[in-house]
Amino acid sequence: PILEATYCEILNYGAVPAFIGEGFLKLIPKKDKDRLNLSNYRPITLLNTSYKILTGIINSRLVKILPSIICGSQKGFMKGRRAEDIPRSIQDLIDRSLNHGRDFATLLVDFNKAFDSISHKFIFSSLLRYGFPMGFINMVGTILRDSFSWVASNGRRLSFEITQGCKQGDPISPSLFLLAVNNLFHLISQAAPPRLTQMYADDLSVFYEGTCEEISSSIKMTFKVLNNYATHSGLVMNETKTEVLTSIQSSLVESFPSLKYSSSAILLGITISKNGSETAT
Repeated sequence: PILEATYCEILNYGAVPAFIGEGFLKLIPKKDKDRLNLSNYRPITLLNTSYKILTGIINSRLVKILPSIICGSQKGFMKGRRAEDIPRSIQDLIDRSLNHGRDFATLLVDFNKAFDSISHKFIFSSLLRYGFPMGFINMVGTILRDSFSWVASNGRRLSFEITQGCKQGDPISPSLFLLAVNNLFHLISQAAPPRLTQMYADDLSVFYEGTCEEISSSIKMTFKVLNNYATHSGLVMNETKTEVLTSIQSSLVESFPSLKYSSSAILLGITISKNGSETAT
């Protein structure tokens, strides 16, 4: 009864009480990374249980309609869609290109702190685009707007307001993120039709095939889309961590020198190679 009354107040007055909206930020070091570099830590927000119950209820209703909205190429956080399908389908395309003597390039895009940088305004505009009622959008806005976290540092408790991003640890965050980035598939395909565009949450992979000129032009158009997208969404591509597996490396290096060129890469726990899989025939 107490929680029900509190949730009704949130709905009626459009404000989340401080004791519910508060979160504790815990930094988790990334595996095999330099722990002296702050960028090698993943922020996880430990949230109030009453807050997670509220967002969990909202998300339980939201996930029922996501399959009818989210593009089939998005494999992250979607029931029945498998992460391993992404690297395996890319490797299959590489093998096919090699067998037919065609040039190719696979772009593995790294976004800089994607979950932490997505714009709240962009999330709201995405919800409007997909026809969510204003009551629901206002509820999401209340949850995002009235949130703050604190972190313990040198024996002191430092708090700060959260003005952007989806909190990692919040039940509704994955769904909101998927809705926000869903239009990216259409934008990339419209600007420079690749053979395959897939995502697992914020891990974007794009496969191109064609002549050297066609591939180079398609990558340029993809970057143009991503740079424009960053202006509105807050998602910024990290070029130095974006990997390329390609049969035309010497040609692409001239046009895209800042990218990371590799002969193989680990994508979602599975190794893909530009030289083909061991089972390729």
